[in-house]
Amino acid sequence: MGSLWTFDDFAKHEPERDQFLRAAPPWADLVRAVRCALSNALQANNVRFGMDESGRNPKDLRGVVQFPLGRPLFDWFFNAQTGYRAQFRIGRENGLAKNADLVRALRAELELSSATAIVIRRLTSDFKYKELQSGTIGEVAATLNGALSKVWICEKLIAQSGAIQDLFVSRTGPKLLFAESDSWSSLYPEDEDGWLDVKGAFIGPTGPYQLKASEARAAKLEERGTA
Repeated sequence: MGSLWTFDDFAKHEPERDQFLRAAPPWADLVRAVRCALSNALQANNVRFGMDESGRNPKDLRGVVQFPLGRPLFDWFFNAQTGYRAQFRIGRENGLAKNADLVRALRAELELSSATAIVIRRLTSDFKYKELQSGTIGEVAATLNGALSKVWICEKLIAQSGAIQDLFVSRTGPKLLFAESDSWSSLYPEDEDGWLDVKGAFIGPTGPYQLKASEARAAKLEERGTA
């Protein structure tokens, strides 16, 4: 089990964020807050839906769901000791279980609107726009397998036009400091909205899969805080 970080660098340079992050509520509250953000984005028609192709077979598709968190929730999600990266720092098995919990909550929210007709952006395996297609929220949600789906910062946003827009997330602010003189970069969006990116599992003839093992991603998050 890895040790969690301190906010001493925040206290020196951004005391308001230091106080906010130190007071962050527990993980269960975070899951509810992220689900609420998705619900609000759905109501505002501000969720971006895509299907991207597998590098193994372009007929195998996975859903992509992108929605804004806003800066405070983004900060809590990625930098607090009760946040997403902290769950993996505690241990990769814990991180995988908590990731699955979050994905299930987001899928449940999407399934409340599963029959809603939407425009889906079809994307290539290197996440470039290919074409528009009609579909339903349920088609995208069906790929959100708890064990195989992944959640991370959105730095490649599917624009309303279908084009891919670069979003900048800063890694140069106060550091998350460890007792062993190590540190992780904090993550903070330049854009005040701060988007989240959720990718499902590819659906092939033999069932859902990912091109990269979830365990390898979990190990990288545990050790380095990056995905």
